[in-house]
Formats: sequence, structure tokens, C-alpha cells
Amino acid sequence: MAMLILKVTYHVKSRMVNEFMTMLTDADIEEKVRVEEGCIKYYYTSHLENDTVILTECWESKEAQQKHLNQPYMSVVKALKEKYVLSTDVSQETESTFEEE
Repeated sequence: MAMLILKVTYHVKSRMVNEFMTMLTDADIEEKVRVEEGCIKYYYTSHLENDTVILTECWESKEAQQKHLNQPYMSVVKALKEKYVLSTDVSQETESTFEEE
């Protein structure tokens, strides 16, 4: 099975990055996801200069990542995205292009 590496760029509403990050932190999203079966890495980085938040996630398999999407706390993430995010770009990386932000 091939490892799955995703880079998700959230284009956040103007000057709302810090609030979005605070809400994700308060909900313990990173901590909850990192203990999921198949999760290798999962972290958010904020970029105030261009109102973006980048999520980097690495999974043992696509199946593990798909199972992750159905976890109950992902509804919190969905609600936060609806409140703070204008658009989302997702790219799949390869192991050779994967670098920590």
C-alpha cells in the first residue's frame, strides 16, 4: 500500500487566520487526529501574510485517510471551515516532495 500525503490550503476570510487556528486548537483537532490508526503526520501552519492555513497530513494508506474523514470530531472541522474558509485547494504529494512546513 502506498503512503498518502496531502497538502490542504485553506484560503481564510481576511484577518481571520488567528481565530480559525485558535478554534482548531481549542477543539484539539490535531491531537485527536494524530492518534488515529494510520496517521503518520497531521499539522496546521498559519500564514497571516496571505490569509491561509496549510494542513499537511500523511497517512499509511488512502483507506486510513478516508476512515479519518468519518470521525465524529471532523464535523467540528467542517463547521469551522464553513465559518472561516473561503475556498480550499488540495494537492497530493509524493514522499520525495514531502517537506515539513
